[in-house]
Amino acid sequence: MNEADRNLLVEIRVYLPNGDFEVSTGYPVQHNLILTASHGLYPKDFPYEQCKIKFRWFHSSGDLRAFIDVQHSDIVWVSHEEGLDAALIRCTFPAGLNHWRYLSPVRPFHGERWASEGFPLGVVTEKKETVEFPFSGTLHSAASTSKRFHLELPENFKHPMDWGGVSGAPVFVRGQIVGIIVSTPTKAEGRLKAVFSAEMFNDPDFAEKIGYSQGAGRVAALQAAAADCLNKSDLACSCLGRTLGTAEKKADALAAKLIELPTAEAVIKAIKGAHKHASDHKESKDAAKAAATIRQLSLIAVPARFDTHIVETICKDMADHLSVPVLKLPICTRAGADFAMAAAEGQPAKLKDDEIVGDYPDPHGFYCIDHPDIPHSGIKEATDDSYFKDVWDRHMFNKFAPHLEHDDKTQLIQVVNRRLQVNVDEDQPRTHYVLLVDTGNDSENATWERRAGLVRADFPSLVFLRLDKHGDIVSETALLDPILKLLAKSKETAP
Repeated sequence: MNEADRNLLVEIRVYLPNGDFEVSTGYPVQHNLILTASHGLYPKDFPYEQCKIKFRWFHSSGDLRAFIDVQHSDIVWVSHEEGLDAALIRCTFPAGLNHWRYLSPVRPFHGERWASEGFPLGVVTEKKETVEFPFSGTLHSAASTSKRFHLELPENFKHPMDWGGVSGAPVFVRGQIVGIIVSTPTKAEGRLKAVFSAEMFNDPDFAEKIGYSQGAGRVAALQAAAADCLNKSDLACSCLGRTLGTAEKKADALAAKLIELPTAEAVIKAIKGAHKHASDHKESKDAAKAAATIRQLSLIAVPARFDTHIVETICKDMADHLSVPVLKLPICTRAGADFAMAAAEGQPAKLKDDEIVGDYPDPHGFYCIDHPDIPHSGIKEATDDSYFKDVWDRHMFNKFAPHLEHDDKTQLIQVVNRRLQVNVDEDQPRTHYVLLVDTGNDSENATWERRAGLVRADFPSLVFLRLDKHGDIVSETALLDPILKLLAKSKETAP
């Protein structure tokens, strides 16, 4: 949870008829819509009609930090499913504040790091001044039928009741909201409980109110990233507008027009045209920057229009990681796998620069752990599984904890898992993954699935993908070759 995420935190106060007030936490998940825990809006011992609701953008200053009156009629959605405990409230954003975060459609993995911020009662001052409190830990996965998951509390956890006030706080994992906190712990539990954001999308009314479905949410997040990218260069905006046949110059409107094109092929054609226009402006000192901006835009826009069926399959199988140790994709190329994974996570693709070379590049993704790194060579089907797992553990330690000498293997695994999940160079790190190829032999494929399960038992956020060597490679390369050639040519001709 970075600084920009924390800036959007909303304090919710429900004033009681006796003059007291109760505090909970909210977070914007769409323009003018705040997500929170529903129980925080309905105090137990008072008729809710007699209670007044007020919001404020806690980390803002001046007029932006003033409390806003919210009516009960502004509660536009409340879950009626047992255990979900979530609500959406309409609240007009103050002038100058127009940001929010999208909800993740994918359940997080067991053991992943999470972060949040809220207003626990234990740090409220005697003057009843609300104090924010950032906290983090690891999470527990849950059965596929469960709507809730557990959050391990920080080590300084002492008094369960002190956590009242964090209800509704967003749970960030790898830069995305995976749920909201709805329950503080009993002394025996020592954990918070949260509801999965993915579960909320199962209510059609929720998706309608929020304005995006699971898939649309991923596309919307990429559209926002595309707008941020285009904002770096006025010339890039001009070149894209010319290609799209519009006089529009605003980055957000151009990003919407690009990503609303009907197919991935149409998006790629537009990007190529915009890049050519930028390259033609050789006399302009901004030409190189505009061309680079458009190249970066391609890594955002192509995932936004990637095959929906493939992306939905990835999301489903990632969520069911305990019973699906290897994701079987109708994808044939390494670059295609990264575009597909980027699409599933609603984030830009990131390819390995040193592999974007030659006439027909097929680079690995930056987050791909593959040959020669992966310990494939020399490990036969008949190899003992325990030996295989030892080799994999050593490999992961060498890659993610290369300078740590420690006798406690459990602690080293914890270090690797944290580093897998948190990329210090990015606000929203993507999932690391391993590429396998269909061997054509059912027995060998089954062996790799079994061993992938062994690896993921200790490294649950590491995803195994199997490429399809019998798939439609003609269509896939026809789609991606133009973008990969553009990236390779630009890299070779860069000053």
